Amino acid sequence: MSLYKEAVIQSSSHGDTEFDLCEMTFERYKETKSDEIKFDVIHFIHSTSYVDVKKTLGLCFEEELKPNGIITCFVVGKDLLYDCCKMQGHVWHGGHSTNECWLTADDIVAIADKCGWKYELFNQEYNVDVTDVFDENSIEGNLLLDFLTYVQEFRKTADKKKTKETLELIRESSMVKDGKRFGTRKDQLLFLYK
Repeated sequence: MSLYKEAVIQSSSHGDTEFDLCEMTFERYKETKSDEIKFDVIHFIHSTSYVDVKKTLGLCFEEELKPNGIITCFVVGKDLLYDCCKMQGHVWHGGHSTNECWLTADDIVAIADKCGWKYELFNQEYNVDVTDVFDENSIEGNLLLDFLTYVQEFRKTADKKKTKETLELIRESSMVKDGKRFGTRKDQLLFLYK
């Protein structure tokens, strides 16, 4: 959080800009927030999987955002990360990782359409070298496997069957090019306008 705060402050060229970076759950934030405070920009960075999106975005859009404000949502697309995390059975939105629990930008766009909000959606697709994931002694490969599964020390903590299934999913979802194995990542950036 301290690195993010520093980067935000350094990137601001306006002396009249104020930031309220809240290192807490959304539920805790709602309990402590003053009703008089309104925001020009609200960021959700890979966090929509942890809240009731419709309720949270509705509250932010209707009650937290200033006129002409913007909500930015950075979410994972349906890609290798999405598939690996979904396979792990994490609890999202109070339920296990079924298709209904894993919201993408398309799902948020559907909410925006239903609510009559204006929006813009940007997609970025790129390849990630996953070759080292298959080397159980590779530090980088194990860290990437942790990232892809959202499980710290996945290879050490997951049972052998789950590890095998996850590695097989990565193998089937990736392609070989020049002796390396690559998986596709799809990041989506969604702007909701007031």
